[in-house]
Amino acid sequence: MLLIGCQTDTNNTPSTLHAKIAKAAGFKTSYSEFIVEIDDLEVIAQLKNIVNGATRELEIVNVMPPHYYMEVAGTTAYSYFLWLGEEDQLGSLMHASDTHTLYSISEHDTKILRELIPH
Repeated sequence: MLLIGCQTDTNNTPSTLHAKIAKAAGFKTSYSEFIVEIDDLEVIAQLKNIVNGATRELEIVNVMPPHYYMEVAGTTAYSYFLWLGEEDQLGSLMHASDTHTLYSISEHDTKILRELIPH
């Protein structure tokens, strides 16, 4: 799964990267209120690693509505639905434009996401 890298604009300067996380309202992909907004490039790099390290589930799955919606944007925007479950459970993510494929997030990466998102 591809997320983002640091891209440059026509002036050869880094684009502004940011991430936002909202409490999900079903599979809605448009939000005006976010509970987390991230501009720290190191944290955004962690998010990139989490998405790129997620494992595709090969089985067909029925999912409950997501817990969170995450948007990562720079020159291009990427949107994801997140399920973090209870403590000690693995998280999952789904690309908002491909709601037929679910990805598992490692225990370590799920913990990072839980620490970023206020409960």
